[in-house]
Amino acid sequence: MDPLFLDAWIQKGFALDRMGKSKEALDCYDRALEIDPENLGIRCLKGFAFNNLSEYEKSIESYDEVLKVNPDDVFSLYQKGLALESLGRYGEAMKCYDNALDIDPTDVLIREKN
Repeated sequence: MDPLFLDAWIQKGFALDRMGKSKEALDCYDRALEIDPENLGIRCLKGFAFNNLSEYEKSIESYDEVLKVNPDDVFSLYQKGLALESLGRYGEAMKCYDNALDIDPTDVLIREKN
């Protein structure tokens, strides 16, 4: 594998995460961020992997990094809400879901949370 082939690192990380190997996936995502540190999609994937590891605070941090740059990222708002729910922070989670619904009122997953 070409060590600078960004998509290969992302896809390997995604596959590992889907196989339940989220720690290994995070290593791939970190390598991908070394190549493209501004890539918001990789930060979303890291948030998802942290969530799979029940590391909810780190998951929230990853989504917050995305939301600083793109506050209208519905996926990050939704996933941050899920992480907050897992921590029992229901009021904050609802704010995330409400913000996401303001951006995309047709999103079925978010509507189920309201």
